[in-house]
Amino acid sequence: AEQLDFALNSAAPLTLFIGPEGSGKTTVVRKVASETNSKRLIGTLSHYSVLESTPRAAIFRALGASAPRNNTDLDKATFDATMIRANMQHGLPTLMIDDADEIQASTLQRLFDICATTLEGLLVKLVLVGRENFDECITHQQIKSFYCPTIELGPMSEEDTSSYVHHRCAVAGFKAMPFTPKALKELYQVSQGNPLILNVACMVALDEARRERQPMIDSDQIKRCCAKEGIQAKTESA
Repeated sequence: AEQLDFALNSAAPLTLFIGPEGSGKTTVVRKVASETNSKRLIGTLSHYSVLESTPRAAIFRALGASAPRNNTDLDKATFDATMIRANMQHGLPTLMIDDADEIQASTLQRLFDICATTLEGLLVKLVLVGRENFDECITHQQIKSFYCPTIELGPMSEEDTSSYVHHRCAVAGFKAMPFTPKALKELYQVSQGNPLILNVACMVALDEARRERQPMIDSDQIKRCCAKEGIQAKTESA
């Protein structure tokens, strides 16, 4: 999360955020976007198919602005003027695109042309989120010359693991945090910051808590649930 936040505030016009499927990329992107949106204009786009037909309108809507919805795209002059004005008022607008590795190369090139090639300079900063080796699939030399850095999502720190669980619970609609501080520490010990293991441990513990009508989940319950699923907690040697 810290690396992505740093990239968002850098001068790089294009950043690639890659990692294995199910590693928590989307959750990290949405968390960083929600925390950063109060400081600058930032949007996320998950339905990349709209970029093929009405890319400028799709970018507008992702950034929170109104745009036509009748399959009519914005004209270049209107789009460019609005993005330049937004840059002057709020800083460089940023668009984060999930599952960008599934976008056709021609659509990706068009998107880059819209956002990065004007006499006034960069209009929209792009963060493309994709699976491992996505960076190796980008062959267009103009795009390759612009992107920096490539961030690969690895295991989370204990602090990021706790933040990740808090965010997932908030998105799921929990009014109060269901895991105790000790349970969060145990989740980190079990998963060592691996989102795949972390998600399984959380889901099993939450399911058991619902069945037993427990308002809070403690570290002992995490250990019990992980033993049931064959996940052994990693403990530090004395």
